[in-house]
Amino acid sequence: KNIIKKWNENNFQELLKKFLDFPEKNKNIFSIINQNGYEENDEISQIIEEKQKITNSPLTKQRLKQLSEAFAYNEKKMSEILNDFFPNLTNAQEIPKNIHDFYVPSQQTLALYLENIFRDFGDDTSSNENELSLEICKKLFKNLPQPIESMAVLGVGACRLALDLHLNLSIQKTLAIDFNPLLLMIALKMMSGKNLKLYEISSFPLSLDDVCRERILSYQHYKKISGFFPILADFQHLPLKNETLDVVLTPWIIDILPLSFNQVSAIINRVLKKGGFWINHGPLGFMHADPLEQLTSQEIKEKLSQNGFEVSEDFVEPLPYLQSEIKSQKRYEKTYNFVARKKSSIPEVATSLLPDWLCNRDLPIPLSSELKQQQIIAKTYADVFCSLNGTTSYNQLLELFSKHYKMPLDQADQTLLHLFTKFLDSQKRTLK
Repeated sequence: KNIIKKWNENNFQELLKKFLDFPEKNKNIFSIINQNGYEENDEISQIIEEKQKITNSPLTKQRLKQLSEAFAYNEKKMSEILNDFFPNLTNAQEIPKNIHDFYVPSQQTLALYLENIFRDFGDDTSSNENELSLEICKKLFKNLPQPIESMAVLGVGACRLALDLHLNLSIQKTLAIDFNPLLLMIALKMMSGKNLKLYEISSFPLSLDDVCRERILSYQHYKKISGFFPILADFQHLPLKNETLDVVLTPWIIDILPLSFNQVSAIINRVLKKGGFWINHGPLGFMHADPLEQLTSQEIKEKLSQNGFEVSEDFVEPLPYLQSEIKSQKRYEKTYNFVARKKSSIPEVATSLLPDWLCNRDLPIPLSSELKQQQIIAKTYADVFCSLNGTTSYNQLLELFSKHYKMPLDQADQTLLHLFTKFLDSQKRTLK
């Protein structure tokens, strides 16, 4: 609510009355600040400073100095951006004690999509991804009934595509929804006509000149914006009333959600008017552990028809992705794009990602087969690492391990090697 009011106080009450319904549990969106904070940039900066002290190469010292200063600057600036709007919520003491069923996947950190904002609002002109993405979406909107009164963009990020569509298609009201407060706060700065300096840090630099680059972020069309509302909310618990929207756009999100496609379809079906349209734009890089959810475009069309939708158009279009003049590689994605009209409503489905015993902490934790397996793994790790004293060799440990677990030496050797290689791999973390 605060983000909407900050951007446009005048239309807030109208928006709240017509479209929005904030459940109490949505207050816990702020736990993303604490659970997956921007402090990782500060930690990385400290690690790099330590490495600077032990290298003898002047060139390596120069590279590490650049990185350290860039990470430190970005951390300070991101902290300022968040503290400007959430002055008390970045304090660890403010973490909500009852998380309900709100869950932030561990990989979803505040700074995860920092690269995207340089593409969205940066001064690097080496890629035309924004323009191409807009043209693909304009094709999808071409045959929709006009005018479009209301659209929600789910997983909007820093809002560039949503802003471009809102202005180009003259959409009356766009609700731009994401659960990352950093990206939405940056979007607010862009929409207010303010510039923002941040450092783009290259994942794969070819030369010292490409290690990092100062970028000035801005959005030149900010004066034309009206009827555009950034909303901090989670996909699972959309603060939207039933059957109120003409269009829902899902850009680059359906394949990264920790939900089944049926769950995603049910959430979107609920908020669309009958006859409303679901438009998708993005790749199908599903990473579900369940192979049933590693869907192809044909399976998606089948599931859409099973969930109250009728596909009127779909096509695949290649698109450059996060290309930059300071990277030594170029990436392309095949995007799957569809227009699906809502034919009928379907029952709501449960979307909680947390078990009951984490939502209600007084419930007993059931000992599932997965937890039993985890107990064995944890005990093995503890036995091995606690037996190390600085003098034990690998072969001595192998003999002890083999006797303790009554394993043949070759099997014990494989187990120990797997355990230690996993540990060593975890130490080789990337600075990204």
